Amino acid sequence: MIASAYLFDGGTESALWAVPTPSPSISPAFSVPEPGSDVPSSGLPQRKLTVQPQGARMSIVVTGATGQLGRLIVAALRERGVPAGDIVAVGRNTDRLAELAGQGVVTRRADYDDPDSLRAAFADADKLMFVSGSEVGRRRPQHRNVVTAAREAGVGLVVYTSIAHADTAGMRLAGEHRDTEGYVREAGLPYVFLRNSWYLENYIDQLDAYRKQGVAGAAGDGRVSAATRADYAEAAAVVLTSDGHENRVYELGGAPFTLTELAAEVTRQTGEKVGYTDLPADRYTEVLIAAGLPEGYAAVLADSDLGLARGELEVGDDLATLLGRTPTPAPGRPGRRSGARRSPGLRRARRAASPGRPPGSARSRRSPPSG
Repeated sequence: MIASAYLFDGGTESALWAVPTPSPSISPAFSVPEPGSDVPSSGLPQRKLTVQPQGARMSIVVTGATGQLGRLIVAALRERGVPAGDIVAVGRNTDRLAELAGQGVVTRRADYDDPDSLRAAFADADKLMFVSGSEVGRRRPQHRNVVTAAREAGVGLVVYTSIAHADTAGMRLAGEHRDTEGYVREAGLPYVFLRNSWYLENYIDQLDAYRKQGVAGAAGDGRVSAATRADYAEAAAVVLTSDGHENRVYELGGAPFTLTELAAEVTRQTGEKVGYTDLPADRYTEVLIAAGLPEGYAAVLADSDLGLARGELEVGDDLATLLGRTPTPAPGRPGRRSGARRSPGLRRARRAASPGRPPGSARSRRSPPSG
């Protein structure tokens, strides 16, 4: 059986492995602090306000712009008519930044661990699209660096990719997002929190593995409101380019399904019997370790499945409301709204969901860091 190994909370461009390989950027950071443990008690200073000169062009800074979600957000902004010169793409991968620069997008290299680089990247920014970092266990100090730089730059709006039900979810991944939301509020920055559920690609990209070995997890009968990266990116672009979103929280995701329903749909569309094996969390952790994941990372994934079982990844219709349409549904499942067409088959959905090679494919087992 194939472990349904996924970690794709919010905007995080973390790894998805059908046959996992350890990530050197993540494995040392598994000692996750208790939620709220590093929230400063004294509070952050009030942000500096800047006045935009009349007739000045608006600058939208996108962090993590060299990661999968960030690149899609840049593309979605362009599709909504934002001039390339008004978009500042921030990331660590200089080759990918060069590709964006070739499209006319302003590019700046920065690292969440380098406050000076962040201050320089956010200079003159009107809005900040803050894509969450990928290093689980290190995101509290990294995200606080981002928020501090945004406050010092006088950013007018911070749009942050959080996780579903960040304020109440018990899964370990939620703690860093919950604290980051607190940093933003504490800084006095106008905000929009996009609490994204899981990525749909992280299921459909594992079709071949599911067919051979089945699906395994610790999710019970919990339902996950997975949606495509492209839909999450489009929702972010809508928030960045329209009014009425300031200081709002959106719980984003598609039509929910269980992993048992996922396995049944694979069976229906392929004609091959595929089942879902539900495991205790400790046993599922062992399966993930046997598949090649570091022990701490495997424990985080198993814990996330327990959150799925508790309903922490099931959300309502906020994504459909922002998009003005039904989100791209899970393969073979109709959308929430009446009249929605059925999605393409699993193979066609896999091609349509991502413009490049998916992170769960045989040749690319780890997606790049978000920035």
